[in-house]
Amino acid sequence: MKKIIVIACFLLASCAHTAVPVTTTFPEAPELLRQDCETLTRLAENAKLSDVMIAITENYVKYAKCKKQNQAWNDWYNEQQKIFDTATKPKPFWSFGKK
Repeated sequence: MKKIIVIACFLLASCAHTAVPVTTTFPEAPELLRQDCETLTRLAENAKLSDVMIAITENYVKYAKCKKQNQAWNDWYNEQQKIFDTATKPKPFWSFGKK
């Protein structure tokens, strides 16, 4: 009977130290953030001043939209990278069960 208890304790102790490898992949980016920026408006050689002003305004709006999209992409990526690194960072055995 004592041998069974010792063997059971040994088996339970050995199972507690067995690490199971978990593989994870980095998440895919949202489709909205993966879209290309709009092409800027080009002018002809003999464009009028009014056409130049319209093109400047349109290009500014396109640039501002692309800048916000790029910033959203960078924010998303950095946040996902932090989450991924935290989740995949190996922890020492004695830290399991602690918060």
